[in-house]
Amino acid sequence: MLTASSPVQHVDDVFLWNQNSSGSFSVASVSAIIAENKEIAWPVETMDMLKVLWNLSVPLKFKVFAWRLLISRLPVKDSLLRRGVTFDATNACCEFCRLQPENLNHLFFDCPVSKLLWGRIFTWMGVDLSFSLDEFMVFGKFHDKVKMANSRLKINTIWIATSWSIWFMRNAMIFDKVSYSFDVVYSNILYLSWNWLASSNPLSFCSFYDWFKSPLDCFNSL
Repeated sequence: MLTASSPVQHVDDVFLWNQNSSGSFSVASVSAIIAENKEIAWPVETMDMLKVLWNLSVPLKFKVFAWRLLISRLPVKDSLLRRGVTFDATNACCEFCRLQPENLNHLFFDCPVSKLLWGRIFTWMGVDLSFSLDEFMVFGKFHDKVKMANSRLKINTIWIATSWSIWFMRNAMIFDKVSYSFDVVYSNILYLSWNWLASSNPLSFCSFYDWFKSPLDCFNSL
């Protein structure tokens, strides 16, 4: 129902965008609205992690995957069941251990199979690390203890490669009916992390052999 108002004769109708003072639509004003809503929807810690993520030299496909992981939007089994996408509640177990229901935290961090991978990657990175395995498993958690930006870059890249390789193996087991292989997942992590960093730093990055031997010390600079 319209309140008391009178049309103005001889004046053309116009559209006004009330999100800025000029009344004109702009992409920047939409971006500002989205940014404000993100701050409401996600904790400050998550926003900080996402800023780190988007600045990494990692292909967009893998950044999007990590973004969905960090905001808990990957289609793991418990999420699909809640949304009614699948009704096969009898097959909701983790593909790796077959002991617990598959949710995001279990699949990537709590499952004993995934934990073994994280532990092996942590050991591979070296014995002089200033942070713990538990801190490594939380994206960006170790930043306060690692002062060199180059080292943080490499560790964050390794984190994404580890998470992606876990997800890739899980999907291969479900959709391609392959058997789990620790060696395949471990090799994928080493190769992906090396390839991403080497592709963005072709003149200064080390060989894959040196990366395999000492990942955090194998190149000159970024």
